[in-house]
Amino acid sequence: MHIKIVHLLIFFLLGISLNAQKEGTIEKIGDYTELSLPAIALTLVLANKDGDGAKQLLISGAINIATVLGLKTIIDKERPIMNGSSDSFPSGHTAIAFHSASFIYKRYGWKAGVPSLIASSYVGYSRIHAKKHDEWDVLAGALIGAGSALSITKSFDDKELKIEGASVFNQVGLSVMLEF
Repeated sequence: MHIKIVHLLIFFLLGISLNAQKEGTIEKIGDYTELSLPAIALTLVLANKDGDGAKQLLISGAINIATVLGLKTIIDKERPIMNGSSDSFPSGHTAIAFHSASFIYKRYGWKAGVPSLIASSYVGYSRIHAKKHDEWDVLAGALIGAGSALSITKSFDDKELKIEGASVFNQVGLSVMLEF
């Protein structure tokens, strides 16, 4: 039996519009992708009635956010473009994206994980492109996010995910199906 969960990653990578050349679009796509990845992880947990996965997502997410906020406070590094903000290290957007993607990868396998990891990499790229962070900020965010998820999450093996691409009204998305 196939259950279509949702069209996920509504604004996936280059999916907000075909006008990706407009100024700020790369940053906006990164922002939407960063917000989409935790929503996708939560959707997968809920669709699977995966109580253990929910606990793992919550615990690893709390570790991720606490680590990022703690380091931002302790290190107090200025952003590449001086805007009065000194909370550059590590990249919180990248940490959240990599946490979610790594959770999806470890819990639900490579078919869901690889697109999520590509999307989280795009989030890191968008933060550097927007001059909100440098490469070290993004690398640290990626390592913290991935590390917090991979250290807590266990695999969920009794279902097979089917991933399909989708494009509607110049929007690129991802459809996830579970086979029981």
